[in-house]
Amino acid sequence: MKPCWLPWATPSTSPTEAQTPLLEGGRIRSAMGLLERVFAPLPDHEGRGTPSLAARWWLWIVLVPTAMWAWNASDGAIVPTLVVTTLVATLALPIGWWVLSLVADTVAKRP
Repeated sequence: MKPCWLPWATPSTSPTEAQTPLLEGGRIRSAMGLLERVFAPLPDHEGRGTPSLAARWWLWIVLVPTAMWAWNASDGAIVPTLVVTTLVATLALPIGWWVLSLVADTVAKRP
């Protein structure tokens, strides 16, 4: 049986069902809770775990407010904004990612 490439469909024996899971009676994985969806590592094409959605969201949660604060603090100067954003993000991102990894260690990996 060939593995199903659609992330929301469960593997099936019927090629039609595997190709069109929602139209041909395929089942949707709904058992995974919000915690697992947010904190579980995302598998890449080789099966290795990549950063979770929470880690990817953390990047933007840090960068956007930091850039806005730096823009206001530097009176709209681009170079100081970029320098301050890079400096603050370099300090804040690893701390947040470390905390998220502690939470993710308790969550089972996605299949």
